[in-house]
Amino acid sequence: MATQGKRKEPQIKNSVPFGNGVPPAVRLALVDTPQSVAKDIMGWVAACICIGLLLPLLGFLYVDILTAKKDVQIELTKVQELRRQIEQEKREVSK
Repeated sequence: MATQGKRKEPQIKNSVPFGNGVPPAVRLALVDTPQSVAKDIMGWVAACICIGLLLPLLGFLYVDILTAKKDVQIELTKVQELRRQIEQEKREVSK
């Protein structure tokens, strides 16, 4: 194409921090040490304790919200009934 122009080849940078250009081998820990197993067990115990404490607290919170919601509904019906009574009294007085 006429608008494309001349393409440049990308320059290859040879800035590898290793002397011969080959990275060192990655060592993998294939065997668990007793310290890592102990840390894993402590983590699982801590998670179980947190869940054991949070579930009852969330249950109490849920029950408390339900009772508050029910109380609000009862009070709302009382207020609506009183409002109807007041409106009926106004109608009777105005007649």
